[in-house]
Amino acid sequence: MSSASIDQLGVVVVEVDGAVRADTWAITAEKDTLGYLQDAVGGLIDVVGLTESVDMWVNDEGLFLCEPNPLATMLAAGLGLPPVWLTLGVGGSQAASAAV
Repeated sequence: MSSASIDQLGVVVVEVDGAVRADTWAITAEKDTLGYLQDAVGGLIDVVGLTESVDMWVNDEGLFLCEPNPLATMLAAGLGLPPVWLTLGVGGSQAASAAV
């Protein structure tokens, strides 16, 4: 049995290798926003507010366990994020930060 899409969410994914891609996530009862975010960062998530309307979602333990994402770090620094966040680590097979 398949379920219809409940909602769609437009995202920009910043891969750790610098690749950037726009994507649309179909939010359903089977795959919710949390599932997509955890897949994108390869584990538990944490949110970094970049502006009033843009958030960057990162691996919760990425600062300690993952390679830094130079482009995501530059984006955050360019938007005035405090220095404590200036080495954003992400993990997982996709190794990405998802900004929504």
